[in-house]
Amino acid sequence: MARRLRVEKRGSHATVVWNPGRDRARAMRDIGEDGWRGFVCVETANVGPHAMRLAPGARSAMTAEIEVIPLG
Repeated sequence: MARRLRVEKRGSHATVVWNPGRDRARAMRDIGEDGWRGFVCVETANVGPHAMRLAPGARSAMTAEIEVIPLG
């Protein structure tokens, strides 16, 4: 598709990229029957060794800025 994604994030050690696939997408109203073919979700996360455990009432924040950069 001649493009690149730039992900800049704060408060996050990982970027998770996923697609629900055909069967799960059918149950997601905002994706629809065949929308999964052109869908990708990009999310910030703290997983694995960076997983966070918050005490009751504690807060944590993550932000992400995602930019699509055309190539060429």
